[in-house]
Amino acid sequence: MQSTRLQRDLPLDAIYACFHDDADDCACRKPKPGLLVNAAADLGIDLASSFMVGDRWRDTDAGLAAGCRAIFIDRDITSANPNVLR
Repeated sequence: MQSTRLQRDLPLDAIYACFHDDADDCACRKPKPGLLVNAAADLGIDLASSFMVGDRWRDTDAGLAAGCRAIFIDRDITSANPNVLR
């Protein structure tokens, strides 16, 4: 029942996921933009007109690398960002 309601209230065109680890050095693992670029090509999405919203630095870095505008939602999650000096 929850699935039916979710499909009605929040229809999705596709779900993309990367099951690799950092050591695999694939193009689809965030912060690399591979999944976003693939989704854009498959679904006809203009990345320059899109937003990437995330709660980790990898999300926003992937969005920026793909050419999106990025929005960071701070949920106070501790993960080291190599691009930020503390």
